Amino acid sequence: MVDNRKLVAVAVSDELRLGLGVFAAGSLLIRLVGVFSPVSDGFGQALHAPVVLIAAVALGIQALLRLITQTIGWLPGGASEGHDRLRIASNLGVLLLATGILLSSLTRFEGTVVLAEGQMFGSGGVGYLDGSVHSSWYADPPDMKIMMTQVIPSFYNHGRSYWDVNALLDYRNQTTGITKPASVHALFPSLLDGLLFQVSDFGYSLRYQLSGPAGAVIDEAYVILKSFPPGAEDSFSLSTSPNIFYVKYYPDGAPATEGSSPKGNGKTGPVFALRVTRVMDLVSPSRLLAPGEKALLGQESISFVDAVPWAEVRVVRDYGVYLMLPGICMLVGVIVVRLWRGRTA
Repeated sequence: MVDNRKLVAVAVSDELRLGLGVFAAGSLLIRLVGVFSPVSDGFGQALHAPVVLIAAVALGIQALLRLITQTIGWLPGGASEGHDRLRIASNLGVLLLATGILLSSLTRFEGTVVLAEGQMFGSGGVGYLDGSVHSSWYADPPDMKIMMTQVIPSFYNHGRSYWDVNALLDYRNQTTGITKPASVHALFPSLLDGLLFQVSDFGYSLRYQLSGPAGAVIDEAYVILKSFPPGAEDSFSLSTSPNIFYVKYYPDGAPATEGSSPKGNGKTGPVFALRVTRVMDLVSPSRLLAPGEKALLGQESISFVDAVPWAEVRVVRDYGVYLMLPGICMLVGVIVVRLWRGRTA
């Protein structure tokens, strides 16, 4: 004989779970997209929003209670054995996912660093991009050092887009003292000592030389610019000059419409398009420069002698991921099995 009260309680519990899940997922999506704020949140910030954490606590408690009652009352070999197994798997998946979200809110650290080929980054909370660091209550920056040895982009669309960037780096765990080579990609994250690394952006670092009236170099350095895709313009300023320099970089030559000549000055291969302003006044219109070619700017001159690729690497340490991923896989598996059984019934 069917206990109607039990059926009603299960139905209400299922509706409550669905409502909480939809509400938490909707809140997470809204914060990620940034519907009600000028800037969207990162995944970690959105995942740790109070609404999502409260929903995770409620869903986790509900799943634990249902898992206990179902496990105690489950009799293997009965008519509903398969159905009970699916319910147990579903509740276990919810419990793992909810526990993972709560653990993530306590242990997640994420930050982004930009490195050109040959550059080194020593962690310790210093050197990450401004605004990129998100640290949970019990999360400290990972104690590591990384050196970018090579950045290998895979282009398509005639070099104007990339489908992957492979960043080869030397990774050193400062705790163990072990250094090992690693390969980090844009398509998927790479796991190193519990840390997730993934390339999130790519461009070129340009080496400039600023010369004085006598031609001697008075300032020289690499400057990281948003110089990809070819034709993208970025600017930089120097403490040794009152000018603002706007630069485009063309690794394979400039288009015919670029530069002071309608034919692109006949320059092929790597070229730099430079225009210079000073206090809103145009000092020098856009002109093309070959590597090492100087642009005269009154008493000084500037040239670009080299360009090396850089990669923006996102670093994440989140112990909650190791519970969230199995939970998501279990829930997806339950849905697939139920759909398959519904079609074959």
